[in-house]
Amino acid sequence: MRVLSRNIKSGYLKFEVENLDDLWFLAQVIQSGDAVKGKTERSIKGKDDMVRSGGGERLTVTLAVSVEEVEFKSEGDTLRIKGKITEGPEDVIALGGHHTFVVEAGTVLSLEKKQWNETEINLIREAEKQAHRPKVAIAVIDEGEATVALIRESKVQYYEVSHTVG
Repeated sequence: MRVLSRNIKSGYLKFEVENLDDLWFLAQVIQSGDAVKGKTERSIKGKDDMVRSGGGERLTVTLAVSVEEVEFKSEGDTLRIKGKITEGPEDVIALGGHHTFVVEAGTVLSLEKKQWNETEINLIREAEKQAHRPKVAIAVIDEGEATVALIRESKVQYYEVSHTVG
């Protein structure tokens, strides 16, 4: 994780997600009631689009939500942050509606908490450090087949390789 700016005393952190492990760390840190803000895509529906499902124009907007739910799925490499919209361009977004941020590598977000506890601060520090640590890979080879595993903070990723020698 790359921290772009921080003021923990006032509860503010702006960061860029760099990898899958960052998603796991964020899932431990972001809690219900926190505020998350960032650029996101949102489908904007006009009156004609209300009749058709899936209609509407997709716009990139900056939104802030009051977090209600955080969902990390390591098998899908996704972090979803769901909440009620508290900030956004009022001409196209209804405040009070709901939105889900889908967080992946390259996503830049800001996080505001009323108060950071020591565990959350330590998790952010650990996320920053792990970005510079080498990853551990393990390979098991047996009669033309191999399994390679990459040990990550959030999970063990397996890769199977088979090769016939003949």
